[in-house]
Amino acid sequence: MTLEALRMRIGAADFTRLLRQWAGEHRYGNATIEQFQARAEQISGKRLGHFFDAWLRTPGKPADW
Repeated sequence: MTLEALRMRIGAADFTRLLRQWAGEHRYGNATIEQFQARAEQISGKRLGHFFDAWLRTPGKPADW
């Protein structure tokens, strides 16, 4: 659900670019949510702190999404 909500938030083209870059950069390793958020913000040009707080840092499904 989180990834679909992110796709809706940043748009399909930026989401696809994000996933392709992310998979290529972290193919053989691990990364953090903060790194994923930073890359998503870089690609989309949007501030996504509230989104990631609501979806990944707060228990339960966000009420306003």
